[in-house]
Amino acid sequence: LDLKFQRMYWIIQELYRQQDHMYKQKTHQIDHRIVSISQPHVRPIVRGKAGKEVEFGIKFSLGLTEEGMSYLDHSSWDAFNEGTFLKNQVEFYRKRCGHYPARVSGDKIFGNRENRQYMNSLNIEFTGPALGRPRKLTDEQRKKIRERKKLSRQRSRVEGKFGEGKRRYDLGCIKAKQPDTSESWLAATIFVMNIALYLRVIFLTHINYVK
Repeated sequence: LDLKFQRMYWIIQELYRQQDHMYKQKTHQIDHRIVSISQPHVRPIVRGKAGKEVEFGIKFSLGLTEEGMSYLDHSSWDAFNEGTFLKNQVEFYRKRCGHYPARVSGDKIFGNRENRQYMNSLNIEFTGPALGRPRKLTDEQRKKIRERKKLSRQRSRVEGKFGEGKRRYDLGCIKAKQPDTSESWLAATIFVMNIALYLRVIFLTHINYVK
């Protein structure tokens, strides 16, 4: 067989082994499950969204600076817990900007006890919800919670970046087939988004200067 068909034959053998194992063990889960013969590196990622419980493709963590510049901090074809990479993302921020961020905005998954202790040790404010059951609050505590909620809305800027990438730069439709070319496509898309932001800032600055 040609190398192309040899590779396909090996993939089909592994696919059969996985399906046979799940059938005999009466389970629907197995590590590194193959769902595509042409793209065996693609994994099903359970998201739990209405109408789209499972998604397929590369999963990545995106860091966003105050200026709106996006950075690809971590990516993987396998599902991963984003909260375990918060420390790495904070350290990446320090290397890029020369200092730690004043605050971190993120989903509940980032606000575990270990991450909170880490951020407290660096005097970094976490704007996510507090741990534990709701308790009776004083007026001063309610005021602080309202302020924290306002800051936590900065998380929507990150979601907006994902939407911008999918809507304007085809981030949700990567047409590359190989894992390395797909990762390059992802990185190039984020790079172009940053260039576009940079040009918009220069253009607006120039307009204001002319005025």
